[in-house]
Amino acid sequence: MTAILQIRSLVMKIGIIGAGQIGGTLAKAWAHAGHQVMVSNSGNFSKLEPLVAEMGVNGSSGQADEVVEFADVILFSVLWRKMEQVLNGLGSLEGKIVIDTMNPLTTTETIVGTAPGEHIFEIPEAGSTSEELQKRLVGARIVKAFNHFPAELLVKATQESDTNKLTVFLCGDDKQAKHLVVQLIEDSGFIPVDAGRLSSAHLLENLARLWHEVMEANELKDFAFSITRLK
Repeated sequence: MTAILQIRSLVMKIGIIGAGQIGGTLAKAWAHAGHQVMVSNSGNFSKLEPLVAEMGVNGSSGQADEVVEFADVILFSVLWRKMEQVLNGLGSLEGKIVIDTMNPLTTTETIVGTAPGEHIFEIPEAGSTSEELQKRLVGARIVKAFNHFPAELLVKATQESDTNKLTVFLCGDDKQAKHLVVQLIEDSGFIPVDAGRLSSAHLLENLARLWHEVMEANELKDFAFSITRLK
């Protein structure tokens, strides 16, 4: 088992591309932890005002290109099927740390013979959404994290006590980038566990898929996977 990384606290400039439930929840947690956070979304810009107010003095909003210019670390939290559309408006992210929260999910509204609202897991050509991002964002430092449980559970977990922390697995090829993401996982109230290189990203996506299968088979929602160390 790879050891959990421990690093010195560092204040970061963080940009949120996709301030939905995951992006918005982490934006508030990181702003309250002392980081400078700028959020964006693809919809009505005024919808960000309540989120920015909750973030306090460390929070702000901007257009996607402004977020990229501002941030050293970017949380990329958009729907898989909208990835290309969003990336086309961002410009270069060379040298920046990009945290990928995506899973390769497609809804079935437009697929004949399937029930509307269901989700289908795809297999990206590069093997995972993170590896697809790495292909598109040459020079960016991609780290996979925050993908393997649903947004509703992440929101609830940030409101729980310290005695009930969730495990967040991460993977990536850049060690320094992973060290910084480890700090952000801890600053948002979770326990980081290193899952290896970026080539492990498809395993974390399959962990998300397993969560859905367990949820449906057992009619459970409020559960998550964790690491237990045996003595």
